[in-house]
Amino acid sequence: MGPKIKRWVWALGWVGFIYATLGVVRNFTNFFRSLGILNFMVICGYILICGICLLALFRTKNHDWWRYAALLAVLGSYFFFAKSIRTPEEKIHFFEYGLVGILFYRALQLNVPKKWLAILGAFIIGGLAGWVDELIQGHVPGRYYDPRDILLNAISVALGLIVIATFPAKSRSLDPSPKN
Repeated sequence: MGPKIKRWVWALGWVGFIYATLGVVRNFTNFFRSLGILNFMVICGYILICGICLLALFRTKNHDWWRYAALLAVLGSYFFFAKSIRTPEEKIHFFEYGLVGILFYRALQLNVPKKWLAILGAFIIGGLAGWVDELIQGHVPGRYYDPRDILLNAISVALGLIVIATFPAKSRSLDPSPKN
């Protein structure tokens, strides 16, 4: 399987996983809520992802200050938006749909000649995936269609795209073949 197909499999597989778990994810979050650790787990998730992003950026050996500033601005935006969100489940959208944006960008970057078109395409596809998520939730018992979540999903996709854009182009490519 070539790199183009692998990237599309990862992107579509992640979205499929999100959709497939819509009916059961509340069971897990309610369990962790009953233990009193759901909010703690979400905060730990934010800290872990922040650490992973900073470590990955540091390992690129590209120490442009603006890359770190952009990454910290995105993380600050996550915390800003998270303050206005009602439930920990909605805060998890940032993880889910930030990754959706990154995965669709990575799939598109091998097919689209211009970087800005790949970013725009990933934002549109990721936003549509978030909208479909809400449409599905409207038909799942115990879940409901929430237009506010569509906006939250789109913001999450955009923030994920900003995160991936902070990494130097060479480190964003998983293609191991040497360039001649």
